[in-house]
Amino acid sequence: MARDLKISLAVSFRDAASQNIIKLLRDVVKGAEDAGKAADKAAERENRQQKQRRKASQAMTAEARRQARDARARETLGVRAERSIQREITRTIASYNRLARSETLSIAEQSRAYDAMRQRVAALRNEMQGVSRLAKLGAFGSKMM
Repeated sequence: MARDLKISLAVSFRDAASQNIIKLLRDVVKGAEDAGKAADKAAERENRQQKQRRKASQAMTAEARRQARDARARETLGVRAERSIQREITRTIASYNRLARSETLSIAEQSRAYDAMRQRVAALRNEMQGVSRLAKLGAFGSKMM
């Protein structure tokens, strides 16, 4: 009797977890790939910006060199920049005003100082008009070429 005993066991499982785990793994892999792509794009963008900054810096350096070269050429020719002339006019007027406020001059001395200041300012303004004309001619000449 003990020999003819047959036991059968039926087991059935319902697997609901493996699909979610597989989906989760796919999402993690996709997220890692997306993060890698985003990092690559950020690195490319940074490289482009760095190149642009380098080009802008080189352009600014070249422009500064050109302006310095032009300033030396003007200085060699005896032509001062308009800004320099304007500063000298302002300094001349301020010097006269300080002298007049000091009340140490006689009327005759103050009159001579005023005339000298007016003559100096007039000469500087004439020089500045010459600079303006030269600049206009230079701009016109550069358009012609």
